[in-house]
Amino acid sequence: MPTRHALVWLTALLLSAFGCASSGERLWYKPGGNYTTAEFNQDRDACTRGKKLDEECLKAKGWVSVSPDRPAPTPSPTPSPGRY
Repeated sequence: MPTRHALVWLTALLLSAFGCASSGERLWYKPGGNYTTAEFNQDRDACTRGKKLDEECLKAKGWVSVSPDRPAPTPSPTPSPGRY
């Protein structure tokens, strides 16, 4: 069945895309101008020390992270009025 085969491939593609998106890597951009992937890769490589990215170095080169630093806080539950 072609539709079943397509559904399996689509599911595999979505799962792999979700896995890549949740890898913890940040996304970066440089405001106020055009840049190429090669320019970013050059700055990223210059700011990588011992296989670890120095984010402050990238920021000093004008790059801004568009990924959140941490997950959004979960609101604390509101106690419901009751009898004591």
